[in-house]
Amino acid sequence: MSEIVLLHARLAASEVRSRTAEVELAEARAVVSTSEAMIAHLRLEIAKLRREQYGRNSDIDPRAWLADVLARMPNLPDLLPWNWARGTDRRHLGFAR
Repeated sequence: MSEIVLLHARLAASEVRSRTAEVELAEARAVVSTSEAMIAHLRLEIAKLRREQYGRNSDIDPRAWLADVLARMPNLPDLLPWNWARGTDRRHLGFAR
């Protein structure tokens, strides 16, 4: 067999492998896309169920809520444990100090 015929055969085999890899890649992308769509759908269903069960309050971000409540407290520094302990008469609480 001549070298040219051998190279043509190798090129054809390489093209077949390339097409096979492209098909496998397309199938993998389809699976990923389907999985992502299913995850998005399930998240939406979970949000709907939470809203049904708990009402609109389930939409509230607890950290944002807590930060807002703490920001609205006028004397927050006085309520912190290290400041409270210094400025509070604790005798009525049963503490010796």
